[in-house]
Amino acid sequence: MNKIIYNPMTMIMLHLEPSIGLVGNWSEWSNVEDEIIKLGIDSQEKLTLINIVVDDRLKVISENAIISQMEKYGIHDFLTFIVPNFKNPDFWNFESFKSMLHFKKIIINVDHPFFDAIQQTMTKTKMLPVTLLKTADSLFSKAQTLLKNGEIKGYQSLTGANYNFSGFVVKGQQLGRTINFPTANIQKGEMPFKQGVYLTKVKLPNDENTYWGMADYWCHPSKGLTFEVHILDFDKDIYGWNIQIELIDFERENIKVENLEQLKALLISDKQKMIAKIKKEQ
Repeated sequence: MNKIIYNPMTMIMLHLEPSIGLVGNWSEWSNVEDEIIKLGIDSQEKLTLINIVVDDRLKVISENAIISQMEKYGIHDFLTFIVPNFKNPDFWNFESFKSMLHFKKIIINVDHPFFDAIQQTMTKTKMLPVTLLKTADSLFSKAQTLLKNGEIKGYQSLTGANYNFSGFVVKGQQLGRTINFPTANIQKGEMPFKQGVYLTKVKLPNDENTYWGMADYWCHPSKGLTFEVHILDFDKDIYGWNIQIELIDFERENIKVENLEQLKALLISDKQKMIAKIKKEQ
């Protein structure tokens, strides 16, 4: 798998081998995205799946799931193309599609939010629009239902991957430290999965290790929706780090506690159950 992240605002020089670019609403994968890929395969050309990212809001079809789906079709080149979150289309610069990324043609759904901007750069002769209507029974709708219900194993089975996301660690109230359960807090607003306690895997920048974690997605009374993870067998200060999270399993619903002692007892019980699950996963 060749993964490239490209931000045209950084002006980094990048020259790729010529290919057909596949542009879809991959985070809302449906029969339309399947059709885009099939048309690409029919071209018998080298293919690059282009995931255009505008903001850091969490999507239903996560990056791991997108990669899993494209690999089923034998596609191994994945480009994340970052577009500045500006309303003015003058800042939507797709000139690099021709000059550095060397896309010979773009296959794209006609209702894609950047269809017009990309066509202005590539010209109509190098665009293959897909006009297929989206069906209700899509990968996206099935995955969305599973996440909302906390059916994480079902999501993995459907998409072929763990749900994953990343976020910067911010300072919380540090109450967890007082009961030997320090947590890394991430605040990204509303997430597409059910509130509750999860078994997770955690990846840190510039660290080849993968750590297990026990996490809670809940609504903090003053900070709002918060995802916090206690990383097992780990004691470093990682405030400000951008960490990667994978959801492995849903453990339980959130439970209201009256004091820190009740919370500590609950977390000790959670940890014992999750360690047992980890042994089965390994």
